[in-house]
Amino acid sequence: MSEKVLRTSTPKANREHVCDVCGKPICKGERYLNITVKKDGRLISRKTHFGCSEKKEKAKVMAIPGVPVTEEQFKEQVHDDTLTMLETFTFEENMAIAFVPLIMTEVAWYYAFKVLKYTADNRISDTLKLSRQVKALREQYLTECRKDLDTAHIKKMENGAVEFVKKWQMDFTLMWYSINNQLKRESPDLIHLDMRTDACITLTILDVLYQHNRKMDELMSKKLGGEVPTYINPINDKLRTCMEAYVAPAKFEITEHVKTSMKILHNRFAKIEFDVK
Repeated sequence: MSEKVLRTSTPKANREHVCDVCGKPICKGERYLNITVKKDGRLISRKTHFGCSEKKEKAKVMAIPGVPVTEEQFKEQVHDDTLTMLETFTFEENMAIAFVPLIMTEVAWYYAFKVLKYTADNRISDTLKLSRQVKALREQYLTECRKDLDTAHIKKMENGAVEFVKKWQMDFTLMWYSINNQLKRESPDLIHLDMRTDACITLTILDVLYQHNRKMDELMSKKLGGEVPTYINPINDKLRTCMEAYVAPAKFEITEHVKTSMKILHNRFAKIEFDVK
């Protein structure tokens, strides 16, 4: 008997269903995993809870030097890995692993662009080369995003970051003044403090992103087994270097007040609600 997974989706139940794996109810309003397969020429739809799995042991396609991997094999492995993630983790966990980091990154870029706007509005010639580097990094980042996301989803991601900042404006404002006052105390003769403050917030969000990814790696390691090395996006590392250059000659240090703000923002990010379509 031949069987092939054609499509997976994560809808909300508009009525009660029965999980095809555990036999327990999928309640109305609950998000579930819907898997459409083609089996012996027939289309079959399976509805399961997140975390309920019918995984079968299957040899994975390994990249071995000198041994070619076909495009079809590669696509099949990517599909299998995606299905494993959907089956192993809850909807909220999948969102935290795959989509929350995208919003965090966009919030970091939101403040990075505030830095660029300040330098342009105030005609700061010393930062022209640095600003061009930041714009080039943004293009590199979008190019990477386009490999997995279409234009509509990228726009949704950008708008989501703006809405997040607006919704929690008070938290960002408190962080902004905390950092601004810190810079004034440590470097009273420093100019362009607003620019440097926004650059520091970009650095702070990148730190929140790193901490979040560490937690997600620990979660994946626990559920999937084995060690999951933390991936640090090289573009984010380069953005960090640029923001540090804007802050210079001052040096940004994370005080207890900033740590508190970071914890609050991390909790805000964790409660983001996603409309998956």
